[in-house]
Amino acid sequence: QTCALPICPALALGVASLDEKIDVDLIDPPAEAALLLQQLNDVTGSGLRFVAAERFSPTTVPLGNAIRGVRYLLLFAEAVLPRADLEAKVAAFLQLEKSIVRRSVKGIGRLIDVRARIQSLRVGDATDRARATAAGVTGRLTCVAAEVDMGPAGSVKPGEIVEALLGDASLPHQAIRDALLLGPATPAKPPWTEHVLEPELVKPGVQASASAPS
Repeated sequence: QTCALPICPALALGVASLDEKIDVDLIDPPAEAALLLQQLNDVTGSGLRFVAAERFSPTTVPLGNAIRGVRYLLLFAEAVLPRADLEAKVAAFLQLEKSIVRRSVKGIGRLIDVRARIQSLRVGDATDRARATAAGVTGRLTCVAAEVDMGPAGSVKPGEIVEALLGDASLPHQAIRDALLLGPATPAKPPWTEHVLEPELVKPGVQASASAPS
């Protein structure tokens, strides 16, 4: 039996994930989803567990087009960023019309409006901290839960959210992808404003992680 197994979207090195979705093309698959799940989990390594399977029809929207967003958990040491300070930062960010950061890839700079791509942003609660524990992140932590848009043009990256929210992308933090958010097929060109900078205008050392496609 052979299969094609595209996985999307990719994550930056060091970003944990609690939710992965894949398209699988199988030759002669099991008739029942429960049997497929059992067979997958029987051969799956530690740290990975299949929880659901659904048969797609020929007209089903491809997974890459169905993902409309991502929910991230961004975790900080409480001693570095107390909850009261984080609440103030989140409240101030949500009042902004724009929040621009610069992404640099191979010498090409792009100005990203992080605020335009944030669907929701809030200080994390006990449920979010429990999810972080499930990803192996424990301790005295503060947390931000951020839902961001994702489309064919890519998405805002966790480090860019931290930079826009706190003014410093280098502040120690742990990012977790808590969920991939599904919805209707996304348009080819989302209404996001980006400005490409000339290579010589980009300063070296600017935050640029390679997670979602851009």
